[in-house]
Amino acid sequence: MPVQMALRYRDLLHPAVLMAGCFALMLAAGCANIVSPEGGPKDLRPPAVLQADPPDRSLNLHAGQVRITFDEFLELKDLQSQLFISPPLGETPEVHLRGKSMLVDLPDSLTENTTYTLYFGNAIRDITEGNVLKDFTYSFSTGPVRDSLEMKGRLTDAYSGEAVADALICLYRDAGDSLFTLRPPDYITRSRADGSFSVYNLPMDSFRVYALKDANANAYFDLPNEAIAFDAL
Repeated sequence: MPVQMALRYRDLLHPAVLMAGCFALMLAAGCANIVSPEGGPKDLRPPAVLQADPPDRSLNLHAGQVRITFDEFLELKDLQSQLFISPPLGETPEVHLRGKSMLVDLPDSLTENTTYTLYFGNAIRDITEGNVLKDFTYSFSTGPVRDSLEMKGRLTDAYSGEAVADALICLYRDAGDSLFTLRPPDYITRSRADGSFSVYNLPMDSFRVYALKDANANAYFDLPNEAIAFDAL
């Protein structure tokens, strides 16, 4: 709380007042508390990629390790439910952190002449403030050509018309009506907070499209409380 002090001018001229004032000033200076300087503004910026080795969208990439280096230290949250690979793999790549780098060990089961996309969802965040790098993807092709088509859309509730967030968007090449109960999708992504979604690196093909509010994180419609929708491209 600010304190205001006022001395009459004639009091300042009195030697006793001058001596008392000097003593009080010296005492105050000697008893001052030493405090650390306050920090700067809170960090609100998510981690940024500095380098990827091999680079994103690489061609002729087979089994091996991908190193993605960021500008700060990371943590991976809910990676098991957040990470999707399109098309799906027989075994999930091992992902771990080393310093400011994220290492992805690609399995030996990659299919020839196929474009793969790794969707990390909201798993990547900085270790200090928890700022999320949303919808981060890394893609590569095992052949000399990379599929580059893209599908975008928006998912809404059929009754309320409100956006549906955090739902799986699943694409199947086959046309069977029960595909979502039998096998994983050929391509997969997740809807954002406003219901919008994007599926990248698609081949020239026709797909059956499903949206699934997945309650047990297995990408199958197998529980009575799971909501589902479908359309055709």
